[in-house]
Amino acid sequence: MTVYRDLTVIAATGERFGDASPYVASVNDSGTVAFQGALRSGGSGVFTGSGGEVAEAVGPDRVSGVTSHPDLNNAGKLSFYGELLGGGQAAFLLRDGQLQTIADTRGGFESIGPLGPTMNQAGAVAFRADPAQGVSGIYAGDHESVATIADTEGPWSEFHGLPVIDRDRNVVFRADRKDGVQGI
Repeated sequence: MTVYRDLTVIAATGERFGDASPYVASVNDSGTVAFQGALRSGGSGVFTGSGGEVAEAVGPDRVSGVTSHPDLNNAGKLSFYGELLGGGQAAFLLRDGQLQTIADTRGGFESIGPLGPTMNQAGAVAFRADPAQGVSGIYAGDHESVATIADTEGPWSEFHGLPVIDRDRNVVFRADRKDGVQGI
C-alpha cells in the first residue's frame, strides 16, 4: 500500500472562502485542481489552484451561483452547472477565458442537472437535464449544438449518476429501463 505523506493545501475556509461543500474538486494531469467555493463576501464561483495562489475562473460577476462540481480537462477547459445572472439554470463551458452556455432553462430545458457535467479533452460536455415536466434525459453538446443521447420518452424510466463522455463523443450512463432492467 502506498501512503501519501506530502499533502498540498489548495484552498481553505477562512478570510476568502466560507465553504466548499457539497461538491467534489477535480484535478487534471498537470495537477491543477478546480473546485466550487462559496465566498465570504457572497456568491460562489469556480476556482483553480495547484498549491500557490488560487485563481478565480468564474465568479459572481459572471454567474449567480455554481451548483455542481467543476470538471477540468488537460487543456484547462472547465464545465459546470450554475445559475444564470437574471435567473435560470445552465450547463456552462469555460474555454480560453470565455464563458459559454451549452444549454439553459431559457431555451429548451426546464431544469439542468443534477450532480455535475463531465467533459472530454475537446470540450464536449455530457450532462443531465429535464426538457419538460416529467421528462429527463442525458445530453451532449458544445458551444455549437446539443444532442439528445437518451431520454425518458424512450425505453428509459430514470437516470442515475453522471454521464461520462470520451474523446469520440461516446457517452456512458447508468439508467433504469421501463421494463425494470437496470443497466450501464
